[in-house]
Amino acid sequence: LLKVKLLNATAHKTFHTQLYTCAVEFDFLPLSTWVELTRTGLLPGALVAVLVALLEMLWRPSKSSKFGGGGGGAGGASAHGDVCSTTEQRVIHSAKSQSIQHQIMLARETSLLITHVVTNFVIIQLFSFGVLASLVMRLKLFFTPQLCLTLAILAQPRLFFGSQKLLLLVQRWKTDNRQPVGQKRGGDDVRPVQHPVSSAAISWKKLLIVHSVFVGAISASAHRGMHNLLVEWSKRGQFSDFTTETMLQWAARLPNRTDGRPWVFTGAMPTMATLRLGLVVPNAPGKFAVTNHPHYENAGIRLRTELAYAVCSRKPAEAVWAIYRRILKADFVVIERAWCLSAGAKPGCASVELWDTLDPGLADRASGPLCADSFDRAGPSNLTLRYFRPVFVATDQSLVVWRVSP
Repeated sequence: LLKVKLLNATAHKTFHTQLYTCAVEFDFLPLSTWVELTRTGLLPGALVAVLVALLEMLWRPSKSSKFGGGGGGAGGASAHGDVCSTTEQRVIHSAKSQSIQHQIMLARETSLLITHVVTNFVIIQLFSFGVLASLVMRLKLFFTPQLCLTLAILAQPRLFFGSQKLLLLVQRWKTDNRQPVGQKRGGDDVRPVQHPVSSAAISWKKLLIVHSVFVGAISASAHRGMHNLLVEWSKRGQFSDFTTETMLQWAARLPNRTDGRPWVFTGAMPTMATLRLGLVVPNAPGKFAVTNHPHYENAGIRLRTELAYAVCSRKPAEAVWAIYRRILKADFVVIERAWCLSAGAKPGCASVELWDTLDPGLADRASGPLCADSFDRAGPSNLTLRYFRPVFVATDQSLVVWRVSP
């Protein structure tokens, strides 16, 4: 599938690959989705979260190596300016101090992939789901929630634009109030104990600007998000497919077979899945059966799907009848107009063109698919009526059920 989608490799174009790559759900993620994600601010916010997290990971090691080195900078200057007493040297070289220093060194050498494992995991998942959603539109249901999870990275205190410094400022103020400057203890001046981080100056202007931008971005995204919510809330009623519901009611009224076998239906995979869910009920488990369904991992189901699509081929009616009656043992063929005629399909994606990949010898024939007789104003030809007979026609002419002659 990837070779066909990315490389357009003709050698890998088969009935099965075309069946999936031609479906709208398996097409590339359209540009409109990217535009909508951008207008709501979800995509830009997630990208900002990833950028902030990566910069923080790259900045922290350089910051640690700058300030965590040996006796350079201010430490060297104070060593020349002050003379430590013997008691203070004993405290520095005590076992407890060495243990603390050892733990600090181990923490600095810890890999960022371990200390930031959650953030890295979320970013890796975002990249993976983004690639999958770009290739297969259906997988955007994983990508969009992952964008929300990535945006939540900004809620971490260490990344929230320095807001935690406000708490450190309060802590410093309390410390200063507890220990006034100039208090004597044993004849020595005692300076207030300050946390090394809390002594850093806080730029109120910077905090105000950054938080204003942050609040503005949230307000802009909420405006578009509220519009989307109103659109969803404005939807009323319930989903209804009158044509399919009518067909299900018709099939449910079929009498039981005299030979005890179930009525076997064949057709497109989505339609067969609907019949499988709507007709095979606990009170009548053996009355109906389908030849194929969307569980495409099984090789036998893939083969039966090829045969079920024979009505969309250019084969003569007798050859198609032989496939349905002798191989699939089918009793009814469900034909949908959109599936059969494939109006507006991309080149190479029409149902008849899918079957041409299985039978290239018929591709040059001027005749259309056999199922097109169902939607001809004159009705099916006499040759077709020898093998198939219409037993159900939707009121809007969008669906026809053929009875396979015995």
